[in-house]
This record gives sequence, structure tokens and C-alpha cells, in this order.
Amino acid sequence: MSRATTAYTLGIILTVIFLALAVYYYIPTVPHPFTSAPYPAYGHHYTHIILLVALAVFSLIGARFVANAGK
Repeated sequence: MSRATTAYTLGIILTVIFLALAVYYYIPTVPHPFTSAPYPAYGHHYTHIILLVALAVFSLIGARFVANAGK
């Protein structure tokens, strides 16, 4: 595998992980770590969701840049 293919795959994997974590923080019935609320912190954490979705978008954009640079 070339470096571009490896970087593209890593970008896609990071996108999936960030989106899965965003869904996890959207579920209100499970305790969420890394929040400022007292433990166990239940409920929606919109700032975490927005941050994780933004990271997913940036990972996907980065993966696309790497894929286009390899050609």
C-alpha cells in the first residue's frame, strides 16, 4: 500500500470513530465521560457532539486531500 492509500484509510477510520463518538454523546441514557457535569453525566452534550462532528468532517476533508494528492 502506498502512503497516500494508508493516509486515506486512516482518515476514513478517524471519520467513523468521531461520528460514532458523536452518536454516543447524543444518547441521553448512558453516562458520558469527559463532561463538566457531575458524574454520572446524563443528557445530551451538544458541545461535544458539535466538536466530534467537526473533527469527523475535517478528517474526511483531509482524507480527500491526501487521495487527490496521490494522483
